Amino acid sequence: MFALISTNGATHIAISIPLEGAEKTIPALVGMLENNATFINQSYSTIRTVKPQMSIELKDSISMVNSDEELLIIKKNNHIISEPFFEIDSPAVLISNKKGIEKRDSEIKRLNTELAHVKQQLDDLRNAIEEAASEA
Repeated sequence: MFALISTNGATHIAISIPLEGAEKTIPALVGMLENNATFINQSYSTIRTVKPQMSIELKDSISMVNSDEELLIIKKNNHIISEPFFEIDSPAVLISNKKGIEKRDSEIKRLNTELAHVKQQLDDLRNAIEEAASEA
C-alpha cells in the first residue's frame, strides 16, 4: 500500500511531533522516510527520483523567511502515533520503471516498423490501382 502526497509545488513539509512519545515517534518517522519513502520530481517531460535534504529540529515553532515575507508555523496538536505504526519496506517490494520504459520503447519501435510496412503496402496498392485505371 502506498500513500502518495502531491505537495502542489511545496518545497518543504513541516510535521509537528508531540513531545509525549517523541522517543518512539521520531525514530519511526525517520525510519519510514529513509526506508519507505521515494521522493519524486515530475514535470511535463520528465519523471525522476530525487534525494531530499532532511533535518529534524526540536522546537515548538518553525520560521521560514524569504526576501518578501516570513512564515511562522506553531505546533498544532499532540496526537501520538502508537507502535508499531510504520513498517520498514523490503527492496523486493520496490519496482523500477526501467523495465516498463524499455517495454514501452520496444512496443513503440515495433509499431513504427509495422506502420512503415503498412504505408508501403498502401503505396503499392495505390500504384497498382493507378496502373489498372490507366490501362482501362
